[in-house]
Formats: sequence, C-alpha cells, structure tokens
Amino acid sequence: MQAHLTLFCLVVLAGLGSLSGCKQQAPPEQKPPQTPAIVWSPNRKLTWDDFKRKPKEGTGLDAESTVYIESSTPIECKNGKVVYNVRAVFEPDESWVDPTKKSDALLAHEQGHFDLAELYARKLRKKLSELASLCEDKKKFDEAVKAALRQNQDDFLKAQEKYDTDTDHGDDADKQKQAADDIKKGLDDLKDFK
Repeated sequence: MQAHLTLFCLVVLAGLGSLSGCKQQAPPEQKPPQTPAIVWSPNRKLTWDDFKRKPKEGTGLDAESTVYIESSTPIECKNGKVVYNVRAVFEPDESWVDPTKKSDALLAHEQGHFDLAELYARKLRKKLSELASLCEDKKKFDEAVKAALRQNQDDFLKAQEKYDTDTDHGDDADKQKQAADDIKKGLDDLKDFK
C-alpha cells in the first residue's frame, strides 16, 4: 500500500496583511471546487467516496490525500483575547485513490493524515491562545503570531512525513495502530482546543 499526502499548510492572515504557507506540491488549481472541503470533526470520518479526483497515473501510489490547516478569519486581539478560527481541512477534489487498491487499512491510514492535521490545528489554537499577554503591543503580537505559524507549519510537515515513514505508508499494521493511538492521545490531551 503506497499512500501519499499532499500538504497545503495555508494560513491566511488578513489582519496581518501577510500570507504564510507550506506545501509539498503545487497548490490545487484555482477553480471553484465541485465538492465542498471537509472540516475535521470527531463525528465525521473519511470514506472512499470523499476521494473525488481521478487517480494520477505513473506515481506508484495507491492514494493521495490533500489536507491543510487554515485560518478562515484574521488572527487578532479583541478585548485582551486572541480571536481566531483555525481548522483542519480535507480537500475531496484534490484527493484520490486507485480503485483497485481500496482497503480499510489504506482508508485508516488516510484518516490518520486528516487526524494529524487536526492535532496540529489544536496545537496552533493552544499556542495562539497563549499569546493574549501580547495583545497590548500589536507589533510584538503580530511577530509572535507569525513565528507560531511558521513553527506549527514546520512541525506539521515533519509530523506528516514521520507518520508515513514510521508506518511505511500504512503497510506496517502494528506501527499504524501505534501511530493512530498516539494521534488519538494527542487529540485527547488537547481536547480543550477543539
């Protein structure tokens, strides 16, 4: 089973007048999506029906997921509190599976990528919440937000790569189970930042 993850760690900071992002491949085509993006929810697991893109030929991959972390509103201070709307997103129109390779194990691996995106979204929410003490100094606040975003994106990308390496892209069932358990524990530990 060979799965691949396309990361788009795009966080738009309209309030800061900047755009910060990380990616492993070119971003999705800038056309309106036919299928709405899926925002991570504990009650909504991925299904193979969510993988809408035609499989890429010649890649040697079984599946590809596009997940990212975004802020759909500016990150700013209001009344001494940090206000943000950070979320983990899966893009159906940019994700695909080879129909001959579909399996519960491969789907669980792809769900792990999405769950890992939510884990790093929670880590970012926690870090942003901790910046409230800087609300009185806009320049320091903006610099701290940019640094937090960069660090989160770097950590997110490394975690996704490590997940694929450690689990052999989901082929090592024991390591896949351990990784899923570790991600679940991380989500539970940060449940206050859903």
